[in-house]
Amino acid sequence: MTHERKTNGDRLPGTTRGYRFRADFAVADAGIETWGHTLEDIFTAAAEATIEVMANERRPQEPLRTETIELASDSLDLLLVRFLDEIIYRKDAERCFAEVASLVITGDDGFQLAAKLQLKPLDGAAYDFRVDVKAVTLHRLSVERTGDVWRATFVLDV
Repeated sequence: MTHERKTNGDRLPGTTRGYRFRADFAVADAGIETWGHTLEDIFTAAAEATIEVMANERRPQEPLRTETIELASDSLDLLLVRFLDEIIYRKDAERCFAEVASLVITGDDGFQLAAKLQLKPLDGAAYDFRVDVKAVTLHRLSVERTGDVWRATFVLDV
């Protein structure tokens, strides 16, 4: 039996990306499926879902700064892991949530990602914290295209 909590993609009409939490992926961890029309959509939705696992609500808050990251990988699934590792790293090392301001993925035989991240301080007045995400696992990891829709699945170790 699949237990889902549908989120942003199901609430916002006309959206091009979304995500949902999948209880059937892992018992003690957070299983997530994202979808969108572009790779950028599913990577951005993955970052949004990762932050939502960690915090109940995001109240408006000004970013401390914007940082640019550049990543590369031979495969899209491992590029997703590296990208989400950056989101988790900022939370642990810099005590900031890293929200995606822009993101571009290029490449056919080897992939490159360039993103601008807005770093917002972890502030108890701005966020209601849920759980601490430790890492992205390789369990059920996939990035694939079916027709004109990209999908990614991954599991967060909480």
